[in-house]
Amino acid sequence: MDEVPTRKFAEAHAKAVVDGDMDSVTNDFIPDLRGQVSDIATQLPQPVENATVKRVDVEDDHATVEIEYSNETQSIRIRTRWEEVDGRPMIVDGAPVED
Repeated sequence: MDEVPTRKFAEAHAKAVVDGDMDSVTNDFIPDLRGQVSDIATQLPQPVENATVKRVDVEDDHATVEIEYSNETQSIRIRTRWEEVDGRPMIVDGAPVED
């Protein structure tokens, strides 16, 4: 995987979350996970006012991306695994970062 396109997709994903663009958010997940997007969204601060890509660590066949989602009173970091699927980076797994 390449860092530059993966970072661009992750930043667009973060922006879509803030904008409430659930179609774009959902399309960033592999088809098997799309049914879980609404459950994942409940873990985020409501409303999400900011989302910042904190890290992109690229390895051979995947990238680990950490995004911080926040509002005025709450924040959470989510670590996702992105892999190239159908010619583009997609989320194949994710979980909150435990401090």
